[in-house]
Amino acid sequence: MPDESAPDWDELVREHMRTLDLPAREAEQVVAELAAHLEDVYEQQRAKGLSAPEAREFALNQVSQWSRLAEDIQHAKNKEEIMNRTTKHFWLPGLVSLTAAMGSLMILILISLQPRFLGRSPLQMVILPWLIVLPFCGAAGAYLSGRLGAGLRARLVAGLFLRLCCSLSAQF
Repeated sequence: MPDESAPDWDELVREHMRTLDLPAREAEQVVAELAAHLEDVYEQQRAKGLSAPEAREFALNQVSQWSRLAEDIQHAKNKEEIMNRTTKHFWLPGLVSLTAAMGSLMILILISLQPRFLGRSPLQMVILPWLIVLPFCGAAGAYLSGRLGAGLRARLVAGLFLRLCCSLSAQF
């Protein structure tokens, strides 16, 4: 039989865990688990004969520092994910496309240095083929970003990573 004087544990935990910076679904899971634990402690103490206020106080004393608990939960949840979203959706795909572009440039330069190609200009041997390869490198970055769960805007920026790098390097 539920205790009519029992506190609303979900609301109480949610109030104390406001600082938890997690996605809504994960935050609700944490609140539900902690609320269930406190409710179990409360019910155990009521079964032992404590009054409702005493059992409530005993249950609340299970958590001595709410802010410290919120930080620990936040740290544990973030530790599960090795890379943050920005790294996963932008930097990793962008660096993959940049590496592919630089690798293709290196290969084209090595090919152009072969003796049999001495009659052709560097523009024909290196720059034009490389400019043809660059959109495919950007597309690979955008594809990888999408595969890692990025939205349309993040995929677009990851695909344009090479263009962003070139415009930034031209400023220096």
